[in-house]
Amino acid sequence: MKIQDFFRIFFGSDFPGFISIWDKQTKHSKFFRNCELDSMSRYIKKKYKNNDLYFGCGLRADKEMPGRGKHENIIGIPGFWMDLDLKADVHKSDNYPVDKIEAYKILHEFPLAPTIVNSSGYGLHLFWLFEKPWIFRDEKERNEAHVLSGKFQDKIISLFKNHGYILDKTADLPRILRIPSTLNHKKDSAVPVKIVRIKDE
Repeated sequence: MKIQDFFRIFFGSDFPGFISIWDKQTKHSKFFRNCELDSMSRYIKKKYKNNDLYFGCGLRADKEMPGRGKHENIIGIPGFWMDLDLKADVHKSDNYPVDKIEAYKILHEFPLAPTIVNSSGYGLHLFWLFEKPWIFRDEKERNEAHVLSGKFQDKIISLFKNHGYILDKTADLPRILRIPSTLNHKKDSAVPVKIVRIKDE
């Protein structure tokens, strides 16, 4: 799948604001409108072999705020997400699920299957997308989305805790996650970040 096609599935084809792309090595962000996805794809392909690239799960209001962004700069979200780390020597905690098979087994107990599952290299990025992005009308709605995102993740965290695993909470609206079709450079030998599954419906 082309990078731009992934983002069209993720945010839709007519989203407002900007997608932010963050470069871990340079700590620099680039911003792209819905009409600039081809340009964004070229930028990612140019950088990913040597740099760890992330995208903002929330749409940004403008390009004026550098870095990962802040809560007040997020104007909408396409759904909820979960950054699920697996047991690996690149992670500090030893309480993560031992592998993807164990993680999938527990996730099957959750009543909603994720729309998209990405392999981040040493974990899973899970997304439950809405029918269309939730664009906030005001600060009250933005705060409501933050609360609901947290409650959604609390359910998943509690489920894994019942199996003896401790997951990190990553429900903040400016959350950044790795881009599929790029590389994870945490070790000397980079590993691919890739789409594992996208629901048809």
